[in-house]
Amino acid sequence: MARLVGLGRLALLSVSASLPSMVIAQTQVPAQTQVEAQAQVEAGAPVQAGVAPAGPAEATPSADDIFRRVFGKERPPVAAGRYTVLLDGMPAGAYMIDPAGEGHVDSAFVTEVLLPILLDAQADAFKALANRGARVGFAELRALGLTVAFDPGELVMTVGVPMAMRSARVIRMRGARARPELAFVEQAGVSAYASFRGGVDVVAQSSRGETGLSGFATDADLGLNIGGVALQGRLRYAERGERQWSRGDVRATYDDVDRLIRYEAGDLSIGRRSYQRGGRIMGVAARREYRIDPYLNIRPGGARAFEIDRPARVDVLVNGRGGRTFSLPPGRYSLQDFSLMPSATNDVEIRITYASGEVETIRFPAFYDIDLLAPGMLEFSANAGVPYRDEGGLRRYDRDDFNLLGYARYGVSDVLTVGASVEGNERFTNLGGEVTWASPLGSIFVAASTDVRAPSLATASAVLLYSWRDTDQQLGRSLDAQVQLTGRDYRTLDGLFGGNFTAVSAQARYGQMVGERTRLQLSGGYDRLRDFGDFGAGGERWFVGVGASYQARFGTISANVDYVKAREDSGLSASVALFVPLGRGTVSASYATRDNATRLEYNRIAAQGVGAAGLSAGVERRDGADRQYVRGSYVGNRFEGFADVVRTAAPGVRDLRTSLGFGTALVMADGAFALSRPVLNSFAIVTPPKDGDYALEPRTGFGSAVTSYAAYTDWLGAGVIPDLQPYLERSIQVDQRGDRAAPGAGAVFNLKPGFRSGYLLRPAQSSDGGAAAIVGVLADAAGTPLPFVSGEARRAGGKEPEPKLVFTNGSGRFFLDGLVEGATYQISVTVDGRRVTTDVAVPTGKAGPTRIAAPIRLDMIREKQDAK
Repeated sequence: MARLVGLGRLALLSVSASLPSMVIAQTQVPAQTQVEAQAQVEAGAPVQAGVAPAGPAEATPSADDIFRRVFGKERPPVAAGRYTVLLDGMPAGAYMIDPAGEGHVDSAFVTEVLLPILLDAQADAFKALANRGARVGFAELRALGLTVAFDPGELVMTVGVPMAMRSARVIRMRGARARPELAFVEQAGVSAYASFRGGVDVVAQSSRGETGLSGFATDADLGLNIGGVALQGRLRYAERGERQWSRGDVRATYDDVDRLIRYEAGDLSIGRRSYQRGGRIMGVAARREYRIDPYLNIRPGGARAFEIDRPARVDVLVNGRGGRTFSLPPGRYSLQDFSLMPSATNDVEIRITYASGEVETIRFPAFYDIDLLAPGMLEFSANAGVPYRDEGGLRRYDRDDFNLLGYARYGVSDVLTVGASVEGNERFTNLGGEVTWASPLGSIFVAASTDVRAPSLATASAVLLYSWRDTDQQLGRSLDAQVQLTGRDYRTLDGLFGGNFTAVSAQARYGQMVGERTRLQLSGGYDRLRDFGDFGAGGERWFVGVGASYQARFGTISANVDYVKAREDSGLSASVALFVPLGRGTVSASYATRDNATRLEYNRIAAQGVGAAGLSAGVERRDGADRQYVRGSYVGNRFEGFADVVRTAAPGVRDLRTSLGFGTALVMADGAFALSRPVLNSFAIVTPPKDGDYALEPRTGFGSAVTSYAAYTDWLGAGVIPDLQPYLERSIQVDQRGDRAAPGAGAVFNLKPGFRSGYLLRPAQSSDGGAAAIVGVLADAAGTPLPFVSGEARRAGGKEPEPKLVFTNGSGRFFLDGLVEGATYQISVTVDGRRVTTDVAVPTGKAGPTRIAAPIRLDMIREKQDAK
């Protein structure tokens, strides 16, 4: 049937070329002799003269008419199969289509293509239609308002959706969200780590007369994660401390990933606003933690909706600079998250250019501040418990008091966010409010609070912040100012005394570019302090300053001149500084007239990866004192180390000592242990192969051809990646180390770690094999390759904690390595919205890749294909 359809298409194309001459000939013969005359024309014979003219010309024959005249019979129907769907003239994918009769299309087309672009009012009817069965009729789609047709010549289905039925497609201007198509490895059910950092000083000279070893000291960070609940604590040992053993914070943390809420119990980390002065609390806490989804944009970036009725190119410009360009089909669109400059009046322009050359322009202003929340966003924090303090190496909890600290903020609009706060204990309760407004004149933040037990100006505090930025990059003007007023009896949780020293504090700063390389800055401030007798002298203090920086080819030069007037310290001071990049490091130098201080430093930070080394050295001198130091650091596969030498001299002080430090860690994930560098938050253990070794996560520095690795497997066993950041996606590539073949090399693991979690990764997928691989083609039931499908493969009866990722290229080809000889693997992929499963058997007695000659045909039932 397919061959016949192909011959028909070929015949139609050849006949269509002579179609105009055929129509002309038909108009010159009588109606009763048209067939005979047509035969003469096609045979090249002349038409008989003297025949009376025919009536009006016939319409251009259809493709079916031409087929009927060429072959003398009706054209056969197009067979059912996977055909391309065009939505508004743009490819929307290939779906199973049966054009015969009224025509039917796979219901997956409705769920995958139509539902995402329809308004909610229309989507319900289409969703009900798709849920009724595996196929949807053309007539049913037309009844709901769509235009649907199948072109048997081009073998495509064309669909049109009226503009009134479409929802606005959201196009985000800033970055992309997390890649949902990636298959992430599951983190270990149970993981733990113990990181140790210790050191000792070797004293060569001391004004105290003590030389030799100063005494060993170490900090131990401990963590345990069970099912997503993270326990963490810190212990400290000091050989010559007041108490040899002491502890730091101990707490349990659980993240509700769906609702973006973090819960804590123990010594709290405390979520607070910048103007809150929360103390140290042992208790319980809950807060909205947007960092759980770092790809979620919680800041308003402006939005603008528009619609186009024909294809067009859309250019987006912000403050006169080109942002992004889109080629869009007809539809409704909503551009969101523009790259706006904070505290500025941004000019946004959307330029729509049609194929005809017609240009439509939309212009509007947009305001933004980094402290704003998008409309409808809620941020909050609540901390409650008892206060504590550390005394002589002991942590003491005050069970006769309580602490309460919290806030809530809500995004009202793109330019307005409001909030409330509370802070209190047994003696006071501060209630306050705050407003953040991105106004046309700049960003304004106002916060105020007072003790509701004794409300008055004396127990209140208020702060005003103002910020403005110029969108002109050449001028680069900026203005920042803040004013804080504090009552005499205003209290905070971290206050040691009942009163407040500062009554008024105000600062302002203005900056502007002068030329292409020079920036000028003016600053000033005023403080009024209260007189608390022996605890502090009152009075006024004000200052003004001017500074400039110049960006030279070799580095940056800056200078400042300040004048201060205060009760005990007044006068003019100046400073100059130089910053020069030098190879992989930097050189900085500075001089200040105050204390006649001079400083010269070289600093080269250790690069990432095993074998990285860092070096820093410096000299400092000021009136009555000087200091010199040199420090080196090294990053090993399973440890970090440093050494520094410091000499200090001052009146009555002479000190020369060498400090030696060392750090390592022991980690565990699902029963597998490994040695590692100190763990920062989350980690991944990569089990070693039976033969050879792995090099983990290759890294190439900017402008460098040298590749370093984050870790290796070696004679000590598994390699460890110790610096995974929670909730940030990271792909760990496993390379072969050295010349010996390592089964599983080339594997890539996609991770999205939780808070203080661990992973156990097995590139070879098995401890008793894993040296085999297969290469094949995934195809549908008709043998047509399936391009760009993805899924997973699991060993039948195996105990692997994570599946292997399977994906095909444009020709349907896939590659699976790290397989066990003689084992059977179950491959599951998604085809047209359905999960399809098949089995593949790996041959025995052959390591390395095995090519499967015949396509692996997938159907809606499980099939079994042997790799032969």
